[in-house]
Amino acid sequence: MKLNGKVAAIAGGTAGIGLGIAEEFLAEGASVALMALSADKAERVLAEFGVRRDGCPVLR
Repeated sequence: MKLNGKVAAIAGGTAGIGLGIAEEFLAEGASVALMALSADKAERVLAEFGVRRDGCPVLR
């Protein structure tokens, strides 16, 4: 699956299935917007993925 140039909004992207989907989509070249209840978890996941936010806010 090649997702270059695609954007995915993933609910629950900091754990479980959502996290797995985010990892796979990033590996396939997609840009990913994570939605999570915890901004701290979202920041940690982004750091683990080694991606930058490109100006997208993390809302608290």
